[in-house]
Amino acid sequence: MFGLIVTERLQLKRIVHSDAAHIAELLTDDRETIQMTEDLPDPCTLETANEWVRLRLKPGENVFAIQRYETGDFMGCVGIKQDGAVVNLGYWIGRPYWNNGYATEAAWSVVRNARTLGITEVQSEVFVENTASARVLEKLGFQNVGQIEKDIPQRGGMRLLNTFQLTHDSIIGLR
Repeated sequence: MFGLIVTERLQLKRIVHSDAAHIAELLTDDRETIQMTEDLPDPCTLETANEWVRLRLKPGENVFAIQRYETGDFMGCVGIKQDGAVVNLGYWIGRPYWNNGYATEAAWSVVRNARTLGITEVQSEVFVENTASARVLEKLGFQNVGQIEKDIPQRGGMRLLNTFQLTHDSIIGLR
């Protein structure tokens, strides 16, 4: 899809196998971040992070390492996945980087770049208790279109998620 994305504070680089070490280091003691995602491994070890990265390198996956532009610090991941006609946005930020607007900046950049490729609708799902992630999506112009119940065995089975959608009209409004 696209390669390097640079913003005012971040650089988003396509995820590579060596990023697994950064993921494991950032998430080893951060179960709360892991539990707010559908598919990060719990526990997050180097071995399970390697498998997670391997799955993110498959066709249809466009996942980026979020790094601080000035220092190169690894802060999390953001990406979009094409599943048929639907494009899904996902992201996570490690705890040391929460509450700084990094998730919003990274997600905005990926959605903006997807728009240049003609993508006209993006969806995202967040656990109902993950209000911080819902705020990120709302800042980007996503609309909450309802709740779904989804079986996520690695998160205890059936979970309630809010579904958000960004349509062509909303995408046009992005900076």
